[in-house]
Amino acid sequence: MGNKVVITGFGITSSVAVGQKDLKSAIQRKKWAVTNSREDIDRLADQEFSPSICRRMDSFTKYGITAAKQAYDHVGLERERLLSSRTGGIFSTIWGPIVTTHKYFKAIVEKGPAHASPFLFPYTVTNAALGAIARLLGLTGVSSMLVGCCPINYAYDLIMNGKADLIVAGGIDNAASFFSTQNMADPNKVYFEGAAAVVLESEDLARRRGADILGEILGYSTGNIQVREEKDFIDGIRSILSLISRVEISKINGVISMSGGFEESERLKNAEEMAIKEIAGEDTDLIHPYQGLTNLFGPQSTMNLISALMLINDSEREKNDGNRQTFLSNAYEYGGNFNTILVSEYRK
Repeated sequence: MGNKVVITGFGITSSVAVGQKDLKSAIQRKKWAVTNSREDIDRLADQEFSPSICRRMDSFTKYGITAAKQAYDHVGLERERLLSSRTGGIFSTIWGPIVTTHKYFKAIVEKGPAHASPFLFPYTVTNAALGAIARLLGLTGVSSMLVGCCPINYAYDLIMNGKADLIVAGGIDNAASFFSTQNMADPNKVYFEGAAAVVLESEDLARRRGADILGEILGYSTGNIQVREEKDFIDGIRSILSLISRVEISKINGVISMSGGFEESERLKNAEEMAIKEIAGEDTDLIHPYQGLTNLFGPQSTMNLISALMLINDSEREKNDGNRQTFLSNAYEYGGNFNTILVSEYRK
């Protein structure tokens, strides 16, 4: 039996919400709109760190450092206490710093290599944002930027197996800006760009320092589903969920749907609902917190996990006969990667 893994903080910086209260309000309204410009994010980064530190950073990096800082502040640790090889950062992206990369290579293609900016090049590297997060927050242990898969799973395994004590995990993408400049965006859709982060730590560390524990991860399952027909997706979800064994699926309070925020939401939503109700029961509550948003991309699994944490810790929500609240948090990542995380109210 490995270490228990708990969640003690989270943060979000995005085009549609900045901070926990802002996100909760948007989810409750069930109406999304772009409320934060890139200039707003620039000002937030300067405020949280300093203009001199952020001067050359691109928006991809600024989204990452501000979301990670929010999660870090939520945890309540002082920076000096995190300077340890037992702390780390695991993030994920789909498109990486696509706006910066396009700007850099556009100059090379149109004008030649002599016109490429040496100040842009460092931020065309996908893990540059994670490097800034680790440096600014003092995370000196494991550090990985993943592409197209869930960062929560990796962080969970590292802590459960005793290879780390605390990890800031999340996702970043700012492809919406690129889509709009290339006339690839649908003006009738609300596109998400930004970053979301959670802090995972071992139960022992969290209890030693008296942390406010928001939830416990009981397990996860993942796989790749290439959807050609609804049946493929239903069969894929069934086989992936069968790998979760720590609690009976029939006892969950609800499922945070992966379909919200994905281009093929309507087609996949029906298939997901059929699969979940077949496995967990007809009365299972499917929750679509981000319906109406398009392209969550890298932050999707983290955003859905944050939604589950909000439900678990919502004092106004009706509880179920004293049993601890438990949710499945689903995410359907780019390329067919399906991921589900079992998260529960924490009890000693």
